[in-house]
Amino acid sequence: SLSPGTYELMVNASYSSFGLNRVWYSYSGLNVMQQYMIKFVETGLPSGTTWSVTLNGVTETSKNNSITFYEPYGSYTYTIGYVPGYLSSLSSGTLSIFTNAQISVFFIPIICNLTFTESGLPSGTVWSVTLNGTSKSSSSHSITFSVTAGTYQYSVGKISNYSASPSSGTVTVTANTTEIITFSPVLVPVTFTESGLPSGTQWSVTLNGITKSSTNSSITFLVPLGKYNYSVGIVDGYKVTQVNNTVIISNPNVLKNISIVYTVVPPPALPTLDIIAAFIIDVVLIGVIFVLYYLKKYATIHKNKGL
Repeated sequence: SLSPGTYELMVNASYSSFGLNRVWYSYSGLNVMQQYMIKFVETGLPSGTTWSVTLNGVTETSKNNSITFYEPYGSYTYTIGYVPGYLSSLSSGTLSIFTNAQISVFFIPIICNLTFTESGLPSGTVWSVTLNGTSKSSSSHSITFSVTAGTYQYSVGKISNYSASPSSGTVTVTANTTEIITFSPVLVPVTFTESGLPSGTQWSVTLNGITKSSTNSSITFLVPLGKYNYSVGIVDGYKVTQVNNTVIISNPNVLKNISIVYTVVPPPALPTLDIIAAFIIDVVLIGVIFVLYYLKKYATIHKNKGL
């Protein structure tokens, strides 16, 4: 090893040609300069996190907590590389090096708001979200977690008669982040099946104010759980005997089927002989009464004239 200073260095390269030694290359002079250690030491990053430092245009990265450069006496600029989700106590600067130096860099995690916002639930409904094992519930439209940058697993609590989309997932946070959760009512099929109509006859059902018609034998509605009134449309020449016009949907796992039975409306009955005879007698009696009345009136008029 050599101490700092200037030394004479002789390098000769020669070769033989026709019995003569000839000098091919010659160099003299060697300057040895003092090298100083410049060590950047970080604290605050999780173990194994990659970070970097650029010194005088040269970038070094590391997953350890230190990065070291060796440079001679002089002034140097440096930059601390950005680490997602963290702020550094130093971002850049200038160093005047005349001895070994150690620079401390402190990384501070950025605290972000991760907000879950719901839509579709009735006002005041309590709902919940579990984020990396931590659960929060609310009766308002949003639930907020304070987290550092990173990737998180979440799941949405079940709400009776509603389905959530998405119901679970992964979210990566590097800044304030909002996840939208949409709740939709669970829809249950309600099927009305008719019998008694000729094939191809159009018929209809009105459920909860919505009317559907069909020429097939069945009509299906998709409705949330609840209690609904329904009515069956009129078909000429047929009638429906409805014992109940209310349907209750209380279990999403039980399909609701309602049978509609059409029967032919019989034509008006023809008058029987008794009715006809009674009608004729009534007409005859009325006629006789009118005749007697006018005969009596006529006789009275002539009698008065004879007086």
